[in-house]
Amino acid sequence: MVDSVVRFRKLQNSKIHESFLDLFGGDDYLREFAEGESSDNLAQIFKTQIETLGSFPYVRDFKMVNSRGKKNFIVFASRHEKGLQAIKNAMWIVDPQHGQTFSEVEPNPLFAYSPDFRGFKEQVQEEFMGRTVTIEKVESFVNLGQFRIEHLRKEVLRPLEKSGLISVRRQGLRGFPSGTTITFSKSS
Repeated sequence: MVDSVVRFRKLQNSKIHESFLDLFGGDDYLREFAEGESSDNLAQIFKTQIETLGSFPYVRDFKMVNSRGKKNFIVFASRHEKGLQAIKNAMWIVDPQHGQTFSEVEPNPLFAYSPDFRGFKEQVQEEFMGRTVTIEKVESFVNLGQFRIEHLRKEVLRPLEKSGLISVRRQGLRGFPSGTTITFSKSS
């Protein structure tokens, strides 16, 4: 769709302009055309308009690139955090490295390298540094970002606990069940 918008924009046609105004919820798309024809930027404008005009607090986009290199975006919007969690899980199945793209042009993602969790770990540490919070609070923070809640336990919390950067008060001997409280150290 995005490449079609770029192509049809070049036709100086008032009906097409009216359709774009409806599609993008305003004329912000014109600024993107003035600055360059970036399909990623147009998708971002569309996503932002869904968030603001549609009052959807949870919006994600997923880029698809066909064998000719043409881009399309699926934009998912939800008013519930569980819906966001479900779509992110699906996106990570299709793109196990980043959870954001499917490409017929690039190598098969099933054989790609694993994601880089260092930045993810740093984000979690920075957000909760020096605080004691529930596992539910940490999960909610993670759900709003790129990574999945499943990544949180294995790739962030377990290593932080082993290294002594968090202390955990939980029901039972291990894991991070509901009701667990986590104290993050004041420094990383």
